[in-house]
Amino acid sequence: MQRLAGLGLHVTESELFAPAQAAREWLARNDLSPSLLVHPDLAQEFEDNSGRAHRAVVVGDAGEAFDYTSLNHAFRELIDGVNLIALAKNRSFKDADGKLSLDAGAFVVALEFASQRTALVLGNLHRGSLGAALASMDCPLQDAVMVGDDAEADVAGALRAGLGGAVLVCTGKYCDRDEERFEPPPTVTVESLSAAADWIIAHRASPSSY
Repeated sequence: MQRLAGLGLHVTESELFAPAQAAREWLARNDLSPSLLVHPDLAQEFEDNSGRAHRAVVVGDAGEAFDYTSLNHAFRELIDGVNLIALAKNRSFKDADGKLSLDAGAFVVALEFASQRTALVLGNLHRGSLGAALASMDCPLQDAVMVGDDAEADVAGALRAGLGGAVLVCTGKYCDRDEERFEPPPTVTVESLSAAADWIIAHRASPSSY
């Protein structure tokens, strides 16, 4: 919330649909407690999901907590039969120093490989959380537009999920010619978030033209 406010975006908690929320709801529906491999700042969001008889390994952006001990602990739980839940499966993110750093996806894939289990990815483009977000705005899937700097996870993922359009923004983690690397390609590529907003406003009357 504070980071969004710093960007000039003032939203309420009810207007945010984060992967952790989708994971909490999934755990509750399946009567499972989380075995967390996430950043310490995120762990408090799962406090209400503890105390159930069975568990699921939940992997998020753990940062420095992605060490051998924590990964091996998760691996041992997985080979004992618990579910593997990923909050995201991105390859990289733009770090504080302006360079790309390894994201959680590599660690999720490592656990999948070692345990021979497949992660359920409950990120922003999971159909459950995506459907809940759009329903709250009374927005049909085909009228929704994704705006993101990740041509693979944001843009191609949104279009595969059935969104009407996806705008790739050449900021953040964007690298030169990312729009040519993944399928399906972005509906449009723009230079900034403001340009993305202008494009959406210009096309909002005719979403079929995306």
